[in-house]
Amino acid sequence: MRSKHFSTKSNLDFLSYSFILESVIIVYKLIQTDGTVEGSPSLEKVLECLLGLSKLECRIFQCLLAYPDGECCQELARQELKDRTVIQKTMKRLLGLGLIERKPVLVASSDRNLYKFVYTPASSAALRDLLLSMIEEARLRMIEVVDESFPDVE
Repeated sequence: MRSKHFSTKSNLDFLSYSFILESVIIVYKLIQTDGTVEGSPSLEKVLECLLGLSKLECRIFQCLLAYPDGECCQELARQELKDRTVIQKTMKRLLGLGLIERKPVLVASSDRNLYKFVYTPASSAALRDLLLSMIEEARLRMIEVVDESFPDVE
């Protein structure tokens, strides 16, 4: 029999808010240390925690940051030693999050035009705004949890 104070729902809420709290702490440390102090979190860790990216998604995104002119799925698949379809699924997720952009590029011009898609990171301003809005959203959710946890305090 479950205690009403430790239900599955509240346990899941606690885990999700713990995840949010960890994400905010990591981002706060990154901002405070500007990445120069030993033990400060990496961009990969921030992306994993704040956006829920997998290790592969982080590697692909960081690879695209290194190639601001863009890269195609086939080349990324070769670099990561992964099947092209795996990379395409990863790109679809990164596109959905607003981290990258997709541009068609003309490959051959004969009797019919052939295009390939090149993926580039979103602008620095867009990425910064995205991460800051997620931090703010997490902050507001944490305030809500604290307020609900202590309803008798005004």
